[in-house]
Amino acid sequence: MNQKNKQTVPRKYVVWFWMAVLAAPILIALHLMAIGLGLYGSLPSLEELENPKSNQASVILSSDGKLLGSYFAENRSNVKAADLSPHLVNALISTEDERFMSHSGIDIKSILRAVVLLGSRGGGSTITQQLSKNLFNTRQGQLKGGKLVEKPAEWILSIRLERRYTKQEIIAMYLNTVDFINGAVGIKSASHVYFNTSPDSLKIEQAAVLVGMVKNPSLYNPRRRPELVLDRRNTVFMQMRKNGHLTRAEEDSLDALPLELDFKSVDHNTGLATYFREVLRGEMREWCASHTKPDGTNYDLYRDGLKIYTTIDSRLQLYAEEAVQEHIHEHQKLFFNDQKKNPNAPFRGVSDEEIEDIMLTSMRRSHRYNSRLDRRPDIRKLAREYYQFKNEEGKYHADIERLYKELARAQRMEKEDEYADLEKRILALREKVKELKPDLEEAWQDYQKPWKPFDDSLKVEFSKPIQMTVFSWDGEKDTVMSPLDSTRYYKHFLQSGLMSMDPRTGFVRAWVGGINYKHFKYDNVKQGARQ
Repeated sequence: MNQKNKQTVPRKYVVWFWMAVLAAPILIALHLMAIGLGLYGSLPSLEELENPKSNQASVILSSDGKLLGSYFAENRSNVKAADLSPHLVNALISTEDERFMSHSGIDIKSILRAVVLLGSRGGGSTITQQLSKNLFNTRQGQLKGGKLVEKPAEWILSIRLERRYTKQEIIAMYLNTVDFINGAVGIKSASHVYFNTSPDSLKIEQAAVLVGMVKNPSLYNPRRRPELVLDRRNTVFMQMRKNGHLTRAEEDSLDALPLELDFKSVDHNTGLATYFREVLRGEMREWCASHTKPDGTNYDLYRDGLKIYTTIDSRLQLYAEEAVQEHIHEHQKLFFNDQKKNPNAPFRGVSDEEIEDIMLTSMRRSHRYNSRLDRRPDIRKLAREYYQFKNEEGKYHADIERLYKELARAQRMEKEDEYADLEKRILALREKVKELKPDLEEAWQDYQKPWKPFDDSLKVEFSKPIQMTVFSWDGEKDTVMSPLDSTRYYKHFLQSGLMSMDPRTGFVRAWVGGINYKHFKYDNVKQGARQ
């Protein structure tokens, strides 16, 4: 071919091409360096990486080591790598990150596949990247620069995590951060909520369900979409077979298993010793307010993962709750039969005015009433001022009653000087009560002015029928009735309390405050004033 016919590329285009080729990795490197140096916002420090913070539930344990319940902002209790079922680990790696054991936090092959196929065959995030995202919320707008910064920040954090933790620790940390919904945050809570077991005791089919949920917990919700969850579980089995953890025969037999849940609600209204747990909550709040952590801050009952050991015996507690329900249920049948001919049921021997007052008091104690009262800060303010005076008056009367007991004792022991001193102190307190009376009455009148019209308007609203779920001895029932009618309906139910104590030690072994904590919050052990 003639040399003159050869076309040559202008030199400047060649220079630009190579400058572009070389500039891309340099710019990427500078971008990563800027993120690592914190120019787009601070990344977690070395100390934070060594001690990542996550909200942990405080757990309540019985004397025989059983979990009674928990207090939480998120229902999370962390586990260690040794506490995980091998099925769980194999299923997670096979499904979420096949090359997890060989990469250093970033899987280049997965990233290239995600870019080329536009994510149609999965994203490029490794388990370590997902952990960094969950732990440090890199997607929550904490860094400037949006998507261009968030993903590289996850890469940097992933590499740092891989340097400081073993692969097994990273898997445990990751599973501790996953929100499995339905009140279960972390693998320990999820194992208990969905299968009533612990992470180290998960069967292979149970582990596959939980790993399947990781991709999208809301979509693969076992309580709402069991068919979809079953398909997803079987996909996890397929991935485990592909990675050598199952044979074809084992996969086929596992695919045929039904989805068997043993769902345990984490609602504070359910479970063992509900009334006791609520009393304990108040005690623990006071304890947290008066005790500090090594960093000088007070303990947080809902986030610091406290372990609260109690004297309650879970077996005796269960027997006590069953005994109360069985006994009261039988008496309730007799009471209902007795009330059939009573036009004022469940009230007997009281006037219409007294019934009206009882119903009004019950209305004022209801959650529905107080939620409406929250919208009237003027009434709240007046009520607070009135009850402030009322409480002060109550303290004076309590002191007077206490001094009268001391007075009787001094009289019995013929201590004349002490007797005279006590009389003076009682008279002084009586004078304070008299001085307080005008302020108390004025506060009451100020309170009454807006309060009565507010009550009258809510009586009309409380008389309108609405859909609701009510308690019955045959289980909860959906019905339509007015809130006032439901209040009257609940007053038909007999109540009881039971407390069992070891007389040698004073340890409380069982505590049953009522027949159903969800619907009857009044604690007949703690609040009840009679046997």
